[in-house]
Amino acid sequence: METAEFFRQYTKAYDRVMSSVSTYRTLIDLHKEALRGKTKILESGCGPGALAVELLRQGSIVYALDQNQTALDRVKAKARGYENRLEIYCQDAHQLPFEDEFFDGVSSMLVLPFMSEPMKYLREHTRVLKKGGIFVCLVQMKNLKKM
Repeated sequence: METAEFFRQYTKAYDRVMSSVSTYRTLIDLHKEALRGKTKILESGCGPGALAVELLRQGSIVYALDQNQTALDRVKAKARGYENRLEIYCQDAHQLPFEDEFFDGVSSMLVLPFMSEPMKYLREHTRVLKKGGIFVCLVQMKNLKKM
């Protein structure tokens, strides 16, 4: 199986399975509530976009970032009607292409344990966060690598 086909199938399955898991839906709701009222939000490691779409629905401008282009294509498809408030970035999250203090909200859900340099990732995400903004970061502690 080619890499592109693997990611297509993986992303579709991940989206279908995770969207039906009540705990995952609860995590999305927690992030959505914590970011309510924030205008410009970075969703780092957005995957297929379950949270991004919820944030768009509540009126935010969402910058969806992930290394998986297939997942980002799925975000675009789900966000039909919100394209004017959605920006897509396919890249590594250790070096963000945004100015300092660019966002008033940043979300990182279940991503940090998979980062090769977690402290660099955290520094970069706090760099792009405005003073007084909110950074919602959720990790599963038992899987977190030593920082």
